[in-house]
Formats: sequence, structure tokens, C-alpha cells
Amino acid sequence: MKFSLIASVFIYICLHPNLSGWASKLPIQDDGLEYSDKSIELDQHESTGSGKNPAFMVSLSTSETVSYGRVHWTSVDINENGLFDQSDNSLRISQSGMYFFSITATIESQDTTSLMLDNTGNSIGLFKYGNSSATIDSTTRTGLFLLTNINKPYILQRHSSSHLIGSENGKETSWLGFHYKTNNYLFASRDTSFSSTYSEVPLPNIIAMRGFSKSSNRFRVFEDGYYFVNFGSAVKNSKRSELRFDSTFSSSELYNQIRITNNATTPVIQSLSIIQRLFSGEHIYLKTYEGSQYSNSDHLTYLCSFKLNESLPVFSIASSNEDCSQSSSTVTFRQAPIIDTGNSWHNSGTYRIAVTGTYYIAFNIPSDERNDKIEIYIDINGHKRSRVFKSNNLVQNKFAGYASGGVLMKLSENDNLQLKFVGCIADDGNVGSLTIIFIP
Repeated sequence: MKFSLIASVFIYICLHPNLSGWASKLPIQDDGLEYSDKSIELDQHESTGSGKNPAFMVSLSTSETVSYGRVHWTSVDINENGLFDQSDNSLRISQSGMYFFSITATIESQDTTSLMLDNTGNSIGLFKYGNSSATIDSTTRTGLFLLTNINKPYILQRHSSSHLIGSENGKETSWLGFHYKTNNYLFASRDTSFSSTYSEVPLPNIIAMRGFSKSSNRFRVFEDGYYFVNFGSAVKNSKRSELRFDSTFSSSELYNQIRITNNATTPVIQSLSIIQRLFSGEHIYLKTYEGSQYSNSDHLTYLCSFKLNESLPVFSIASSNEDCSQSSSTVTFRQAPIIDTGNSWHNSGTYRIAVTGTYYIAFNIPSDERNDKIEIYIDINGHKRSRVFKSNNLVQNKFAGYASGGVLMKLSENDNLQLKFVGCIADDGNVGSLTIIFIP
């Protein structure tokens, strides 16, 4: 058995020369898990960098006013395996399985938008209501679904008319998704508000789950490993809110929390992406430490997670930091990476791509009220490739929350990736993070 496994890895690397140098850096692990094969071995539908695993990203190439109805995306940025059908702006699911999605909407703060991901079996949404501020604001959320060829997901703009911000390089308003092969995933939510302080948040709606089991308000982990986690909620009505992702075995000094005060009567949506090491038998859950969580039929309060393939490039770093810059500066992190399977991180704040292919990049940077807004963008080899904004109107937000985003990018070996900002980063208990995941 061991000989055949080593032989299969050798043959695979010979057929995929881009992986040979990178794979040599990986430690050999035998952790005794039920699925313990850590070799780089993908099924017949998947191929590293070949475009056969379904993945897509679409965006608006220019700012435009979008009426009620299905969003017509003007830029198809990535379309692996023909997943996105531009003829009707929906997806064609040719490979059944687990699909992860992220939606980002950017508007002028006085405008209003309401987007819904539909035809997935369970619709999810996000919205942003206008206020008196004249700055730009971005909102991001995610979801995870089991899909077959019966599903034809699309994005519906539900407001009568919405002016969405977009540009060819900025990708300020976008929709992305990808199939990911894993035996452990979870997407749970609630569709009503929750106001109990210092309490675990019930998530009764189980939209997708495998490799976890539900026990009261917690979810038991079946397998050790590194897991991508995204959670979110909303707050309104002059209430300071603090929501944390907790786990029973965690000893981290960093709090994975969303802390925000919203003085408006309309909700503000926030989400946070992290990678965390979880252990078999551990329980994960959301817990309120202050204030209340607003939710509705859009499933605004949610927890989304899936186990990562550690034999491929995976990276995550997080730390608290306070910094201001009126010109473009690199976001610095004061902690060592949580995980860096390709040894690709440099202390200068640069991640160097080890394997050519498609990458999912997610980030969350806490915003400080000292500026009216903060701009966060991804820099590739000195070029701006994607950006989001967080408005810091003091009337609306004392603790401004996060500038959050997620994008798919095709990157080449030795490309240099940096996260940059203009404005002020807060050190108010919220932790900044950068996550990079190779999508085979």
C-alpha cells in the first residue's frame, strides 16, 4: 500500500511539473485520520491549473444603475469548466458537490442595494441601506451549498433601482464561487434576530453539513485539520454588538470577533474570514458577548466552514495592528502565519505564489473612525487588482467594523501578492487577517 501511494505521488508530480518544486517542501505527515492520504491526488474532474475544476468570478467593469431583476455581469474574470453561463447570467452545474460562494456589493453610502443568491435550494442575501454619508461602502458575505445540475444559481437585485460601483481593475461589485473537494463542511444559519448576551447563538437552519454533527447550539468536528471559517451577522438600532467564533479546544490569544456599534435604524452587515486548526471531538459555535444579532430570511447570522487540503498551497495570517496612511501602504501583520504550507510568506508583507493556478483570497481589516473611509486592495506585482471600502461615518458607527472582501484570481509562479490600504486601521479588539487558498 505504501509503495503504491509513493508511486502514485511520483507519477502525479512528473505529470505536473509546476508542483514538483513546491511539493518537495512539504513535510510527510501521518496523523491517523480516516482520510489520511495527504498526497497530491485529484480526481478525474480536477487538474491543477488546468481549468477543469468548476470555478468562476464575475464583476461589473464599470459603475452602473441596476434595476430590479437578475444582475447582468459585464466582466467574466474567471470561468473554469464553463461554470458561468453569460447568456442568462446563471451557473451551469456539471459536477455535483459542495460549492462555496461569495458576494460583494459596493455603493455610494447614500444609495441602497439588496442582492440575493437564488436557485441554490436556500436563498441568501445581503443589503445596504443609504444614509447621509457621501463615502463609498462595501458589503461582503458568503454561503456554502450542495448543488446538482438541477440548480442554476444567479444573483437577483431586489431594490427598485441601485447604483453599484464597479471598475475593470477594482472588481468592487462581484460574485464568485467554486467547487471544493472535501468530506467536511458546514453551513448553518438563523433567520430571526437573537438578543441574549453572553450566550451561544442558536443556528437552527442546517443548509449543508457533512463531517460535523449538531449538539444543541454547537457543532462537533469529526476530523483534525485546518478549516476555512467565515461567519457573519448584522446589527442595528444604536446597539454595540460583539459576536465571536469560539471553539472548545482553542488556545489562541486572538479573538475571532466582529465588534461594531451601529447608531442607525437600518442594519449593517459584517462578515469575517479566518483559517483555524480544529481537532476531532472539538465543538465550534458562535457566541454573543455584547448586544444583539439581527437576522432575517436572508440568513444574515451564519457560520460557514470547510476542511482544507493541506497538500496544496494554503495560507492564513492574523494580528491586531494600528496604522494610518494617506497614501498606499502595505498592511503589516505582527504574528507568524497560522498556516503556510508553501513557505511563501515574507516578513515584508509579501506572499509569493508557489504554484500557478486559481486562488481564493479573503481579507478583513478593522477600520478606524479617524478617517471617513478606508480602502483595502490587493496588489499583484505592483498593480492594483481588487479593492473594497469601509465607510466610517461617526454618526452611524463608533466601532466601524471591517473592510472585508473575497476574490478569485489566476496567478503565476513567483507573482508577489500584497494587501495594501489607504486610511486608518483600528486596534479596537477586531483582528485583521489575510487568507489565501489554492483552488485545484
